[in-house]
Amino acid sequence: MTAIFRHQSESRSSSISQIASSCISALLLLVSTYLEVACHHRGRPNWVPLQKRTSLELFLAPIPSRSFIMNKKLPWGLHWRSSKYFILIVVIISLFLDLFLYGLIVPVLPFILKDRLHLPADRLQISASILLASHAVATFFTAPLIGLSIDGSMSRRHGFLLGLVVTLGATVFLCFGNSLWQLIIARLLQGASAAIVWIVGLAIVTDTVPQDHLGKALGTVYSATTLGALLSPTIGGLVYTKFGYYPVYYLAGALLSVDIVLRIIVIDKEEAITFADCAAAGPQLAPMETGERSLLLGPAETCRPDQPPRLMQHDEEERNGSKSGAVRFGSPKHCCPIITILPDPRLLAATFVTFTHACLVGMFNATLPIHVQKVFGMSSLESGLLFIAIELPYVFCGPAIGWYVDYAGPRGPASLGSLLLVPSIFLLRFPQIMQDLPFLILLLALSGTGLSAASSSAFVQANKIGRERHVENPILFGSKGPYGQLYALNNILYSLGMTVGPLVAGALSNCFGYGNAMAVMALQALLAAIISRTWMER
Repeated sequence: MTAIFRHQSESRSSSISQIASSCISALLLLVSTYLEVACHHRGRPNWVPLQKRTSLELFLAPIPSRSFIMNKKLPWGLHWRSSKYFILIVVIISLFLDLFLYGLIVPVLPFILKDRLHLPADRLQISASILLASHAVATFFTAPLIGLSIDGSMSRRHGFLLGLVVTLGATVFLCFGNSLWQLIIARLLQGASAAIVWIVGLAIVTDTVPQDHLGKALGTVYSATTLGALLSPTIGGLVYTKFGYYPVYYLAGALLSVDIVLRIIVIDKEEAITFADCAAAGPQLAPMETGERSLLLGPAETCRPDQPPRLMQHDEEERNGSKSGAVRFGSPKHCCPIITILPDPRLLAATFVTFTHACLVGMFNATLPIHVQKVFGMSSLESGLLFIAIELPYVFCGPAIGWYVDYAGPRGPASLGSLLLVPSIFLLRFPQIMQDLPFLILLLALSGTGLSAASSSAFVQANKIGRERHVENPILFGSKGPYGQLYALNNILYSLGMTVGPLVAGALSNCFGYGNAMAVMALQALLAAIISRTWMER
């Protein structure tokens, strides 16, 4: 069987540009046709034919009600397709697959550069570095664009579908790429898709889960998605070794097929509210779970073809002005509303904790494999297995930490988690401890626990601030709130930390030694603990 797969791999001669263009064009055509039929059924007077729209305008179109308005029938399975648990399952699977597909290719990349691209040995390291940097650059620049878009005219559903299209494009380029620039494009698309899927996915979680249960939901999400990062490199390497190059992408395609089906059939709360507003024109919508959304529906209105359904209460407030008087109708909206929140010291504290978390993760990635290779003579596989000690606390402690964040507020878990990182990292500077492998694994596990607690708390703190400001100023932030922009900011800071952390830790390690580098990183964790204790709220 191995010989058959390898023979098939060698016999492929399709052009990368033709294959990628065909796949992406077909997906865009599928989504475009869906939007055309939906908008036609809504009977909107301002509907623009698809021939006169750009691809971006197609994704920014209003949420369609499909044939509900014309046929006066609710979609099949609306109750379970829009339920809290099904939405969370779909988001978890999508985020899991994003990390899984990212890690699935990691053990294959060296063979792509060496065997397919035939790069000389002296170019392998710089080429691998360029590919790693491409992912971070794409994430950095995509995050603010997608955050502003999903808080504006782009629906969560269309953002989710856009992320799927970009993921498929990245996978196609990786599969058939036969030059370095094609792999760079693939990595850029992977970085963009990661930003889209995570920002939109977490925004959907925020829309679906009430504030007092958000910590538990995030803990569960992080637990499940971390499994993708843990399992994918091993599975990718195993499939490549046993069956060859292309079967790795057959597996990726099979998993993406499941993701496509789930993203198509799920109905997020934003779209479900559209059906609820139109329920007077057809069968009644089953009541939604209490507390699943903080902005509740007003009385149902009759849905007419010339009058789009009202999505949320804030649309009415935008017409009549905010009752609180914070913003009057007609006030100019800020082009980037999140800027008005940034001076809040609670948000600054949360962002610093997020940045510190990313720096420390990047520090471990950059310095730990090299150091354990020198001390223990570990291979790349053995040093990679050490990272399981850091990631397992995310899997097993995530829901419990999330529950504690909901119970005690973000300040306590953030400060305790950051404080736990101080001795865990500082003790790594002593050679006698670094030579004790069981104790080293214990310190890494404690570091993973602290990182998990700090990251969940910072996210919940930022979300609470966003909810407060949204209620105070609904017109400035629009009907959807600033959540997409908040998660984009989180994504940008995390990418920045993952870039700065390895550079600083590597430079300190080379100039002053590994132990002193760990002391400096422990000092940053201590600073994060002090800041979170001082400014984050209960």
